Order: sequence, then C-alpha cells, then structure tokens
Amino acid sequence: MNERYMLLKAGDIQEVSLSKLGGMERLANHLSRHWQDIPKGLSIYDTCRAIVGLLFKYEKEKET
Repeated sequence: MNERYMLLKAGDIQEVSLSKLGGMERLANHLSRHWQDIPKGLSIYDTCRAIVGLLFKYEKEKET
C-alpha cells in the first residue's frame, strides 16, 4: 500500500492520505469478496446499480 502512495506522490497525480488508501483497499476487498453476488448477464446500467448496492452494504457493515 505504501508503494502505491509513493507512486502517486512521485507522479504528482493526486494528494492521497495513507488512511484514505487503506479505506479504498478495504472497499476493493469487500467488492471482490461479494462480486459473485452480482448476477451475470445484466445490462451495464443494472450492473452499476448492483455495484452501488454492494457499496451501500459496505457502508452499513462499517457502521456496525
């Protein structure tokens, strides 16, 4: 994770804190663990809606 932060800093792409990167990493892990919950063969729009649903689920799990 620190390597990603240093790459962003070296490339002057964007200021990102390590805690924010850690949050993005946890979110990516959550999405990858639940990716199979998204039905196959959906339209792009419905796939996006399913991903948003996973994001809401992630936020709800963080609150508890």
